[in-house]
Amino acid sequence: MTAEVAHRLDSTACTLYDNVCYAGESAHAEAWSPTWLADIIPLDFPSKSTAVSIKTHPFPRHYAVTRDNAPRSACDVADTHSWHRTEIFNITKEAFGITEQLCIPISDTGENFRMLLLGRPETPYSSKELELASHLQRLLISLDSHVRHLQLLSKPSSGKTPTDRAADYRLTSRQLIVLHLLAEGLPAAVIARRLAISQRTVTKHLENLYRKLGTTDRLGTVLLAQRLGIILSHN
Repeated sequence: MTAEVAHRLDSTACTLYDNVCYAGESAHAEAWSPTWLADIIPLDFPSKSTAVSIKTHPFPRHYAVTRDNAPRSACDVADTHSWHRTEIFNITKEAFGITEQLCIPISDTGENFRMLLLGRPETPYSSKELELASHLQRLLISLDSHVRHLQLLSKPSSGKTPTDRAADYRLTSRQLIVLHLLAEGLPAAVIARRLAISQRTVTKHLENLYRKLGTTDRLGTVLLAQRLGIILSHN
C-alpha cells in the first residue's frame, strides 16, 4: 500500500506511522516503501541510536492545534526557513535527499494519530497532488478501519477465534466487521461513516448477514452471533 501511494503521488518514499503523539514526542513506523528505507533513515521516534526527536516537526504541531484532517505539505503548515532548520529535515535530506514532505492523516484518537508521510527531493507537492491525496485519503481511512477491526476480532481466545467461527457461516471479513459494529448498537448511518462506505452498502451487508445466519432483524442477529461465538458477548 505504501509503495502504491508513493507511486501515485510521485514520491521517493512513503511511511505509515502509528501512535504519532501530538506533542511530537514519539511515533512508530508500521510500514514503509522502499523496504530498505529503515536502513538509512530512523523511522521510529525517539530512536535509541540517534536520539532523534520530532518535537520540531511541523505536522504534529499543525494537526494538534488545528485538528485539521486534510492532507498537507510541509510548506503548507510551516514557513520554509523554520522547516529547513529542523533536525528531521536535515536528517532526511542528508540521508535520502528528501526536502519536500506530504502528510495524509488516517485516524485520530484524540491524543495521537496515524498518518502516511511521503517525501521526495526538490519538487514541491502541487495543489493537484494534494487533491489526489484527499481522494486517496478516503480509501485509506476505509482500508485502515477494516484492517484494525479485523485485528481486534482475530485475537485468539479459547478454541476458535471469532474469525474462525465466522468462516463456518461463510461470513466475509467485511460482514464480520459490520456485525461487530452492529453489536455496539450503532445505527447503519454511523456504521457507514465509521467504515467510510455508503449507508446503502451497510444495508446490503445486513441483508447478507440475515440470510447467512437465518435471522430477520438486528437484535436477533447480534444475539445469535454471540451464542455462536462469532462476536463476544458484553454484559
